[in-house]
Amino acid sequence: MKDITARVAPYFTAGTRRYTPAARAFHWISALLIFTVVPLGWIFAEFKKPPGGPDLYASLHKTLGLVILAVILARLAYRAMNPPPAQPGRMAAWERVSAAISHWLLYFIFLAMPISGYVMSSGSKRPISILGLFDFPKLPMTTDIAETAKQIHILGQWAVYAVVLIHVAATVWHLAVRRDAILDRMLPRQVNAE
Repeated sequence: MKDITARVAPYFTAGTRRYTPAARAFHWISALLIFTVVPLGWIFAEFKKPPGGPDLYASLHKTLGLVILAVILARLAYRAMNPPPAQPGRMAAWERVSAAISHWLLYFIFLAMPISGYVMSSGSKRPISILGLFDFPKLPMTTDIAETAKQIHILGQWAVYAVVLIHVAATVWHLAVRRDAILDRMLPRQVNAE
């Protein structure tokens, strides 16, 4: 059985070509959480809870937001101790810079959104319920700060859409146009069945 990444070896600089299994797990767990929390935000913003009823969608959205915050912080700590593999050697300088900027924008927005959501929720009269099991502690908050956090959270959703779209579009471009195996770096090792 032959490793299919061997045919793209000339595209890469010396050193490892793949992210570690833990880095890949952080990536795909983050993606799953993000693609779950966004629709929950849409749902709970549109459908108000029945009087006296549970606010399930809001609780799920807030719980996942706090989980995302923890995962991103852990991911950044892991990245600091385990640098990512080198970019392919045939990437132009502008591509390398664009990739670095877009990755750091992803980290920034995925920290800013749960933090702004937490600050906003701390200023609310309702508790920050964690799946109805317990209430997460609130920060002491002024109405002005909570309102500012709300505006950041509302505007931040558009940044999430834009940055995720750019990330996915770049991946598709590398996969379909460049065919330089960038996506292989974030997938488990593939072997053909020859």
